[in-house]
Amino acid sequence: MSQDPIPCAKCKNPVELGSQYFPFCCERCKMSDLGHWMSENYRISRNLDHRDVDSFDPTIDHPDFDADLDSSVD
Repeated sequence: MSQDPIPCAKCKNPVELGSQYFPFCCERCKMSDLGHWMSENYRISRNLDHRDVDSFDPTIDHPDFDADLDSSVD
């Protein structure tokens, strides 16, 4: 049994769960949304709190991160 489609996050056309561009209906909507984020038309409007900072682990979230920062400090 398939689920009812949901509206595209950009244009509101129907999108099937699990489709290639989900939650968008097509690459055009996906790229348009990305463009808005990159040009800072969209932004997160709340301040960070301690839970945001405490949950960030650069060694997990960014595997290329050099965790030994003390060696780069003069």
